[in-house]
Amino acid sequence: MNKIINKLKNSIWIKYIGIFYQYARWRFPALLAITTVTGMLNVIGITMLLPIINLAFNQNPDNKVSEYILTALDDIGITATIGSLLIILVVIYSIKGFAVMAQIYFSGHIITTVKCDIRKKITNLLNLMTYRYYADQSSGTFTNVVNQEVNRFSSSMRAFCRLIISIIHALLYIPAALIINPTITLIFFLIGAISFIFLRKVSNNTAKLSINITKLNNKIFRLLIQTIQSFSYLKATSSFLNVSNMLRSEINDLAKKELKIIFNIALLESLKEPIAVIALVAFIYYQVVIVDGNVANIMILSLILYRLLILFLTIPGDHQKFNRTVGGVLSVEKTIDELSSNKEIEGAKNEADILKEIKFENVYFKYDEKVILSDISINIKPFETIGIVGDSGAGKTTLFYLLTGLLKPSSGRIMLGNIDYSSLKLSEMRRFIGYVTQEPFMFDDTIANNVSLWEANNSDHLHDSTIISAIKAAQCEGFVNDMPSGLNTILGEKGIKISGGQRQRIAIARELFKDPQLLIFDEATSALDSGTENYIKQEIAKIKGKKTMLIIAHRLSTIMDCDRVYILSNGSISETGTTRELYDNKESIFFDMCQKQGITI
Repeated sequence: MNKIINKLKNSIWIKYIGIFYQYARWRFPALLAITTVTGMLNVIGITMLLPIINLAFNQNPDNKVSEYILTALDDIGITATIGSLLIILVVIYSIKGFAVMAQIYFSGHIITTVKCDIRKKITNLLNLMTYRYYADQSSGTFTNVVNQEVNRFSSSMRAFCRLIISIIHALLYIPAALIINPTITLIFFLIGAISFIFLRKVSNNTAKLSINITKLNNKIFRLLIQTIQSFSYLKATSSFLNVSNMLRSEINDLAKKELKIIFNIALLESLKEPIAVIALVAFIYYQVVIVDGNVANIMILSLILYRLLILFLTIPGDHQKFNRTVGGVLSVEKTIDELSSNKEIEGAKNEADILKEIKFENVYFKYDEKVILSDISINIKPFETIGIVGDSGAGKTTLFYLLTGLLKPSSGRIMLGNIDYSSLKLSEMRRFIGYVTQEPFMFDDTIANNVSLWEANNSDHLHDSTIISAIKAAQCEGFVNDMPSGLNTILGEKGIKISGGQRQRIAIARELFKDPQLLIFDEATSALDSGTENYIKQEIAKIKGKKTMLIIAHRLSTIMDCDRVYILSNGSISETGTTRELYDNKESIFFDMCQKQGITI
C-alpha cells in the first residue's frame, strides 16, 4: 500500500495537477465541474436520439437506454412523442451550447489569469532577491522566463486542460456505450487501449526535447541581449561574424528540436481518424451484414463509439502537446523556487529617516574565500560630505553595496544611529537613498518618466513642477528645452539619443526629484569631459550641507571639498582626514595621488 501511495506522490500527473492547482486554485475544480456538465449533456443528447429513431421507424426499444429515457419522461408526466422528444433535444443542446461557451471562456480565463499572476509574482520576487544571487545570474535568463517560458507554461496548462477535458468526456461516454452493447464497447475499448499505448511511444521523447528547448531559449536570449548591448563595439570592429555564427548555430539547433516535436504531433494527428474509421467500418459491417442488428442501436452506438475512440486517440495527442511545452512549467517553477529561496532577509525596524550617524565598525567582506574589504571603520555624520578614494579594485563600490545593505558584512557591523543594519527593514531605509553612477541607467521612455520613474502623472501639476525644478537644479533645462518634445522626448534604449554628460545630469535630476537624505555619487564624473565634470561639481557644491553625501571616486578633483576623506588601498583604509591634512603629509598616499593627477592645494 505504501508503495502505491509513494508512486502516486511521485506521479507526473499528480505533480502537474498540484502545480496547476497552486496557481489556478478554485478555478481548476470549477473547470472540471463545468467540463463534466458539458460531457453529461453531450451523452444525454446523443442517447436521446435512440427513442426518437425508434419512434420514427415504429420500432420497439430493445435497449436499456431507451427504456430509461422513456420511463424518466413518463415519471415527470411527459408523453414520449416525436415532437416532445425533439423539443427536449433542442433544450438539451441549447443548455450544452451555453455550457461549452462557459467551459471555453473559463479555461481561457484561467490560463490568462495564471499567466498574469505568474509574471507579477516573478516581477515581485526579482525585487526581493539578494544582490549576490542577482550577480550570479544572467539578465537574459530572467527575460526569457518572464516572456517565453511563462507563455510556454500557459500553453502547457492549456494542453493539460484539454487533456483533462478529453479524459472526462471519454469516461462519460463509456457507461452509455456499455449499456447499449457491452461486448462491442469492450472490444472498442481494447482497440483504443492498444492504439493509445502505440501512440504514446511516439511521444516518449517530447518532454526531454521540451526541456532542451527551454535551455536553448535561455542561451539564445542571453547571447542575443549581450550582442545587442555590445552593438557599438561589434559594429565598430566588424566582430559580428563570430557572434552571429554562434547565434545561428544555437538557433539551428533549436529549430531541429522543434521540428522533431512538430513531426511527432503531425504523426499523432494523421493516425487518429484512420484508426477510428477502420474500427467503425468493421463494427458497422459486422452489425449490418452479419448480425442484422437494430438500426437505431447501430446508428447511435456507432456515433458514441466513434466519438469515444476519437477521444482515446486524442489523449496521446493532447499529452504530446503538453509534453511539448512542459519545459516551460519546469523552468518557471525552478525560477520561482530559486527566487523564493534567495529573498533578501530584512529586519523589522522601520526608521522614519536616516539622518543619523552611520558607522562601519571593523567590517570585513569576503566573496567566497577572497577578502575584498578588511577592518573597515568609517563614521558618516548627518549632513556631512564624505569622500572615498582609491584605485580600481580597491573595494570602493563594494563599500557602496554594504552601505545600502545590498551586501552584508562577513564580520563586523554597520550601524544607523544605535540600530544594527541587520535589524533594519532595508527596503524602507533605501527609500531615503539616492545614487548616481558612472553609467546611469536610462529607460527607453520620456525625460519626465526617467526623472520621476513614472511617479509623476500628466494631470498632476505638483509632480510636473517638481520635475521642472529638478531639471533646473541639475542644469538640464537648456538641452531639455532644445529637445523636439521637451520633457516628453523619448531618450531611446540606455539613453542613446543624448550624450554621456546629459545622461549624467538627468540622473542627478532624478535623485533631486526623489529628494533623498543620503546621496551617493559612485565615480559619477570619471567618464566625463572637464566641462561636464565642472557642472556636476557645481551641483554637488549646491547640495553640500543640505544632505548627507558620499562621493566615491578615483579622480580627486570631485572630492576636494569633502568634509572628510577616506583612502582605500587593497581593501583597507590606509588614511583618513581632511583634504588639507592629507595633502600636507608629503608621505601620504593622497599626496602622491595629487602629484600624479596634477592637483595642488
